[in-house]
Amino acid sequence: MISEYSPFNRWKGLLHEAHLSGCARNDFLPPYWVATDPSNQCNNNCIYCNARCFREKTKYATMSGEHLLALASLYRDWGIKATIIEGGGEPLAGERVTEFISQCYLYDIEVGLITNGSLMNEPYWDILPAYARFVGISMDAADEKIYREIRRADTFGVVVRNIEGLCKNKKRLDVRAKMLIQPLNYDKIYAFAKLAKEMGCDAAHIKPVSWEEVEGCESLDLSQYSDVINMQIEKAKELISDDFAVDIITYKHDLQYRKIVNFKHCLCTPIGGVFAADGNFYLCFNMRGRDGFKLCSHFPDANNVRRHWNTKRHKELIANIRPENCMRCGLIQYNEMIEKAIMQDKLFRNFP
Repeated sequence: MISEYSPFNRWKGLLHEAHLSGCARNDFLPPYWVATDPSNQCNNNCIYCNARCFREKTKYATMSGEHLLALASLYRDWGIKATIIEGGGEPLAGERVTEFISQCYLYDIEVGLITNGSLMNEPYWDILPAYARFVGISMDAADEKIYREIRRADTFGVVVRNIEGLCKNKKRLDVRAKMLIQPLNYDKIYAFAKLAKEMGCDAAHIKPVSWEEVEGCESLDLSQYSDVINMQIEKAKELISDDFAVDIITYKHDLQYRKIVNFKHCLCTPIGGVFAADGNFYLCFNMRGRDGFKLCSHFPDANNVRRHWNTKRHKELIANIRPENCMRCGLIQYNEMIEKAIMQDKLFRNFP
């Protein structure tokens, strides 16, 4: 369940109508947000990892700290408004990440962080509340046993300690514990939401796992667990209060937890992109490392991306995207907005 003013209400994209209109007419503005991947190294080995092949292929690449700071300067000069530090791997395994976060803040670039939380130790308890807008911590479990089975790591206790330490000093920072529903935890949704609230998080962020995102894996039918999942979700909603939310992300799938493709063409990638740890820029954060989504390199020259932006080749890459062949789309509603609100004007934009 997503409230009207949740940060996960994708209709906020209409606030960036100029960018969406540029996508519609095939004449792109600079992206207003990008993903930044400091490292493809990771100290977890999650069974559902959609970046495993990419990390192995790139030999667990890590950006140099110097280049990471050069990206912050590029973002400032190009007019980028926000970046999500995530990855390939565990972003906090990268070099000079704290400097990058503070530099973005000085450049008036908003920062979000997606992390497994195991390296988010004491220094981050002060840095993140001071300089970041949100932190999402991928946990997937409410107890050590299931955590170990899913994430194949022995860091549950460390993660809980780090989240609790961060939340004691979070100020305006939004902190969310994240869970992907799968066969090992589908009956523990309430327990996970309860733990998130007890740790001091602002929300539990819960959505179905996307097995089709994992190279070499067949899609998993979660519908066999739907009765228990729905019961667990309803129980978790009882924990909602003025200072705690339970976000159930449903826009990517239908009632049988199958991916949805309700648009004809993928036109929205120019609103963002990925500066990946392998030194390349990819059009889509869901498709980093995949054939047909690499625009150009950003290392050693970060400005190379600007030279390739809005070019004939850039437009050809987008024209060749086949949504039915993609993994579950994280920007599905942006494509829907471009087609229905911008191109077809189904909202009658000029009327109140």
